[in-house]
Amino acid sequence: MTEPTTYFWSHFDTWVECPERYRTQYILKEPYDIDDNWAVKEGREIHSMLANRLEKLATNKGFKAGNSLLLKKYHALYGKEDSEMTPWRTEVTLPGREIAPGILIAGRVDAMAPNGLIRDTKRKGRRYGLAKDMLQLMWYCLCAGTNRGQLDLVYPPAWERTEWGMERLNYTFSKGDFSSLITDIATFHEEVKRNSSTNPVVAAPRNHNSCHYCPYTNGCWPNLIVK
Repeated sequence: MTEPTTYFWSHFDTWVECPERYRTQYILKEPYDIDDNWAVKEGREIHSMLANRLEKLATNKGFKAGNSLLLKKYHALYGKEDSEMTPWRTEVTLPGREIAPGILIAGRVDAMAPNGLIRDTKRKGRRYGLAKDMLQLMWYCLCAGTNRGQLDLVYPPAWERTEWGMERLNYTFSKGDFSSLITDIATFHEEVKRNSSTNPVVAAPRNHNSCHYCPYTNGCWPNLIVK
């Protein structure tokens, strides 16, 4: 029997501040003719489940992503259910870096990461229409206790990319090698910047077994691309 795969989906627009804002900003913005796309169906199911959970959690006006008390409440309600897919960690400490746990929202765990590198990757990613906090997403997965898995990220049209795109990212890491993963992601954004003069959304090689789909190149997963 194969291990279940956890898919993390998000629109990467902003932090979630309340369930209603979550409902309008984080649910996958869907293009037309997607009924036969299994990846989008999976995303719908994930978002529906999280929306229902958030409604139950938001019992006061102080609801905010990343609130540690809310995280404890979330774990109390759903920790057993989620642990059947992947174990939870409430704290992760790496040499020289500490991150705070957050709340699972829109297929991700909100947490804190090294501010300087996060700002840099967000700035570069936003410029080229990529997932602006890809690095954060990997931290979230680590906080959730996953040390290997597969992420399917869907990007809406942005910049000069007129089509929807998908990136499949297979990851394997531990506390010992996470620093190299950070370097890989930062290097990827540098490659995007260097090659953007001819192609604003460029497929750049990365060392952590990922594949970036670009409408200007041949995608590795053409059957999964939302047209």
